[in-house]
Amino acid sequence: MLLELRIRNFAIIDEVNLSFSKGFNVITGETGTGKSIILNAVHLLLGDRASEELIRSSEEEASIEALFDISGNREVMEKVKDKSAKVDHLEEENTYLVRRVISRSGRGKSFLNERLATLGTLSEIGEKLLSIYGQHEHQSLQRAETHLDILDECGGLVNLRKEYEEHFNRFVSLSGEIRRIREEKERGIREKELLDFQLREIEASRIQTGEEEALREERRILSHARKLMDFVNLSNELLYEG
Repeated sequence: MLLELRIRNFAIIDEVNLSFSKGFNVITGETGTGKSIILNAVHLLLGDRASEELIRSSEEEASIEALFDISGNREVMEKVKDKSAKVDHLEEENTYLVRRVISRSGRGKSFLNERLATLGTLSEIGEKLLSIYGQHEHQSLQRAETHLDILDECGGLVNLRKEYEEHFNRFVSLSGEIRRIREEKERGIREKELLDFQLREIEASRIQTGEEEALREERRILSHARKLMDFVNLSNELLYEG
C-alpha cells in the first residue's frame, strides 16, 4: 500500500507531499493542475525512462520518493530476505522506501531504503509494489496468482492470513517432528525385537565354555575317520575283487 508520495522539481511541480489512507483515495482538480504529472512521476519512480525535460526549469535535478506499507505484500517481503535486493530491516518496520533522482548531467540514481539500486532492480520491485491501470488496461488483474491477494486485501484479511500462514508453517514443522519421532520409535522396537530373537537363539544353543575348540577336534577326528573308511573300502576291493 502506498502511504506517502513526495515529488520535488518535477515538470511544473515545485514540491508536493501527499499522504494516502486505506481504502479509496481521490486526487481531483481542474484540467492543467498537474494530476497527470503526479501519475507520470509515479511511473518514473517505478522504472520508466527518464529525460532531463522532466526536470523543473531552472533546477538541476528532480526527485520522486514513495513510502510503502509492505506488511501484506508476500512477494516484496520475500525480496526483503534476498540480499540481492539490497534492502535492510524491513522485516521489523514493514515499510519500504523507494526514491529516484534524475539529473541534467544524466547521472540519475535509484534508492531502495536509502541504498543504491540498479534501475532493473527498481523496476522489478516496483511492479510488485504498485499497479497502475489506465483505460482498458488490466495488467496484474488478469494474473491468476494475484487474485487471492486482491481478495484478501479487499476483505481486510491480510494480517489474518499472515497469522494463519505462521501457524500453518509451525503445524507442518511440528507434524514432521512428530513423524520423525514415531519412525525412530518404530525402528527402535524393530531393533529390540531382532536383538531379543538373537538372544533367544543364543540361549537355546546352550553354548558351553570351550565348545568351539571341542567341535574343531571332533571335526578333525571325523575327517580322519572318513579317510580310514575310504582306505578300508579300497583294501576290500583289492583283496576280494582284484
